[in-house]
Amino acid sequence: MARRLFLASTAVFSAVATSRYSFSSLVATLIFTWRGLVDYRLGIVMGSVMFAGAFVGGRVALRLSNAWLRRIFLTAVIALALKGLLYDLLLHR
Repeated sequence: MARRLFLASTAVFSAVATSRYSFSSLVATLIFTWRGLVDYRLGIVMGSVMFAGAFVGGRVALRLSNAWLRRIFLTAVIALALKGLLYDLLLHR
């Protein structure tokens, strides 16, 4: 069993994780909708912008090399980590 686990591709693990997150998101959405806590106008705007961003981001990512994608990703992660640390340390004492 463990040997088969290591032989599975990253795509399989990604698909399983995505299906798990999609199911829990669907359940949460249904509960919030049932309780009347959903702002449909805001949800439509956010969904549209997220779709457009994913579409453009996917096209850009296909054109860039792995080295550039790694640099962009690491820069974003470091910037967000520093922002989070500085915000927590300096502004919320």
